[in-house]
Amino acid sequence: MLPAPNSHGPALVYYIPSGRSMSQARLVLVRTRSGKTRGLHARFYVWDGESPPDPNIVEREEPVRETIHEMIDFVWDDSPAEGVPAGNFMVEWRGFLHVPEVGVYRFYIIVDDGAKLWIDDKLVIDAWRDQPPTHYISDPIELDVGLHKIRLLYYNHDVFGRIVLGWITPNGDYEPIPSQYLYTRLGDDIVVRGIPSGYRVELRNGFFRREAESRYGIARIPAGDLLEPIAAYFRVYNREGEVIVETPVISDVWGGDEYLLLAR
Repeated sequence: MLPAPNSHGPALVYYIPSGRSMSQARLVLVRTRSGKTRGLHARFYVWDGESPPDPNIVEREEPVRETIHEMIDFVWDDSPAEGVPAGNFMVEWRGFLHVPEVGVYRFYIIVDDGAKLWIDDKLVIDAWRDQPPTHYISDPIELDVGLHKIRLLYYNHDVFGRIVLGWITPNGDYEPIPSQYLYTRLGDDIVVRGIPSGYRVELRNGFFRREAESRYGIARIPAGDLLEPIAAYFRVYNREGEVIVETPVISDVWGGDEYLLLAR
C-alpha cells in the first residue's frame, strides 16, 4: 500500500497487491465520468434598469444559477429557477449542436422578450428588444456533419416569458431542436485521479499530444480548446520516465472526462 502525499487536500491511497510495487502491478485506467452530456449549459443572470439590458452583462457578472437544459422550449409565468426573479432576468445557453447530415439548415426562435442566436460564433438571429411572443427565422446556413458551437442569449423583462429554439432541417423537419442533437461538456480539463505525485499523464493521437504532471494525486490535462471529442489514448509515466500504463484508443475523449488509475 503506497500512500499519496497529503499536505494539501484529502489523502489518496493506492492499493497494490501484496508483494508487488506499482510498476509490477496490473494497472488500468478507468473512465468514471464522461464529459459529454446531453443538453446546453444554462447560466441565469439578473439585471436592473432600462430594457433591453446590456448583453455584455454575461461577461461582467457572475451567474446566480447554473444548470443544463436538454431542450430549449420554455414558457415562464413565474421564477424560471431557484433564486431567479420572474422578470428582469437573462439566460445564456452554450454548447454544441450535432448536425447529423450535411446540408442547408435554418434556425428559428419564438421569443418574449428578446434573444440573440449564434452558430459557430456567427450571429444568425438578432431579436434583442421587448416584444410579445414573436417568431424569427435565420437565413439558410450550410453545415457539415459533426459538432458546431451554439450560443443563445435571452432576456425577459416582465413576468411572462417565452423562448423556443428550433431548426428547419434539409429534410424539411420544422421542430424544436431535439435533445439528442444538443451537447455540452462538463469542464475544460480532463481529470485523472489516483496518480502518484510526480508521475505524468500524456494524452495523444497522431495529431495531438498534451500532458500534465500529477499534484496531490490528480493530473489535469487542459482541453478547453477541443471543440469536439477526439479519439486518443493515455500513457502514464513514473518518475523515471517509464511508461507504466498505455490505454487502447478511446473514441470520445473530451473536456470534463474523469478517469481513475486502479491497481489490480
